[in-house]
Formats: sequence, structure tokens, C-alpha cells
Amino acid sequence: MIYSKQEDWNRFDPVFVDLNKFIELEVEKHQAGYPVNTGDLIWAAHDFGCCLVWSKKYEEAKRFLKTSLDLQNKNDWAYFMLAVAIWETEKDREKTLHNLKLASNYIGNYWNEARYYPAFLETPEFEDVKDDKEFLNVLGQK
Repeated sequence: MIYSKQEDWNRFDPVFVDLNKFIELEVEKHQAGYPVNTGDLIWAAHDFGCCLVWSKKYEEAKRFLKTSLDLQNKNDWAYFMLAVAIWETEKDREKTLHNLKLASNYIGNYWNEARYYPAFLETPEFEDVKDDKEFLNVLGQK
């Protein structure tokens, strides 16, 4: 979302409200058994959740990322971004490591080292645990 990158919150906030309302209504329809395009719903929740992490709106991001994962439990990047949001808002080691492990286990060791370890190092929210043995171990670093 370009508005968040520009920190144009006057434009961002109405988009947030509209997208939030859309996703909530689609989830309600899905849960009630009505037909919805779950693929679009999954990716809308995922993409907006990631955008919210990048915008440092972590609490909101957690909700969207969890929605995406509840609908499709196969998205490694959603697990990684959820770990970022959890670490930044809760500093909960167990939950953060659990989500990092789900992300890294989903893609295997080679891709874990190629994707998540560099992403971890470049993520400012993880600055305080860059040398933490437990975090490094989950990311395939010995």
C-alpha cells in the first residue's frame, strides 16, 4: 500500500476500513457456508497483513495474517510475518519461535537458509535477537 509507505494516513485509513470490512464480511459468508472466492480472500488477508507489518501496525497485521492462515495453513511467508508481528507486540519467545519454525519447516532446510535467515537478519524487529541461539537454530544456523 503506497499510502502507508508515504505515511499518508488520511488516505490509508479509509482503505484500511474498507478492506477490513470486505475481509470480515467474506469470512462471515465463508463460515456460514456461502460461496466465496477463498483464494482471493486468503491472499487479500495475507497481502494486507504483510502491508500492515511493513507499516508497523502489528496488532492489526496479526489478525489479518491469522485469518489467512486459518483459511490456508500453507503459507510460509505469512508465518514469518506473523512471527515478526508477535515479536514486536508481545516479545513472546515461544509463539514467535513456533511461527518461525512453521515457516522454515514448510520450505525445507535449503530454502530456509536462502530465504528466512537473510530475511531474519534484515528485519529490524528482530534486531535484539540476531545472535540468539534459539532463533538461529530454528532458522537452520548452528
